[in-house]
Amino acid sequence: MGDSIINNYDKAAPPDENFAPTWARHYAPRRALNLGFSGDTTANVLWRLQHGEVEGLRPKVAVVLIGTNDTAGAGRTAAQTQAGIDAVVDDLERRLPTTKILLLGLLPSAITAAKSATDMAVNAYLADRYAADPRVAYRDIGAIFRRPDGTLDETLFYDPRLPQHGKPLHPDTHGQRMMAEAIEPTLANLLGEEPL
Repeated sequence: MGDSIINNYDKAAPPDENFAPTWARHYAPRRALNLGFSGDTTANVLWRLQHGEVEGLRPKVAVVLIGTNDTAGAGRTAAQTQAGIDAVVDDLERRLPTTKILLLGLLPSAITAAKSATDMAVNAYLADRYAADPRVAYRDIGAIFRRPDGTLDETLFYDPRLPQHGKPLHPDTHGQRMMAEAIEPTLANLLGEEPL
């Protein structure tokens, strides 16, 4: 559940946006449902939840990655984004009382320095807020997108290679696979399975 980064698993456009093989390996065998929508903010996810998106579903785990559009185009502060993510988690916990939640931190990007600082503040808050929540496993996997010196590895994002040369925000084929591999141990644990 989330924005375009989750929605991208529906794409099969080599070489930079070929995410379908990662979905086929990690999620299709688990009968996963992709509820990512490009451009979504926390408010969009809440609206869909309130209008029946998960009605009748009983997933073992919900993977949630949302908030980057809050701190980018929507111009929300860290506190507003944190409140939005908390509202999504609270709503999921209420609607899906037996579902565990794997909440992912906002991925690093190179949109602006201000957005990066806001995203880091959101992630620090989420790590503290969900440290002891028995139903929510919080994971910040942003380090996989950084070089050893801490700088963003822009080669793991497809935006700069698009015709309009966007700033790094969306992981490319390799970055998205790395993301799935990074969350696999936690996801498998929440599902009660051996990791792939």
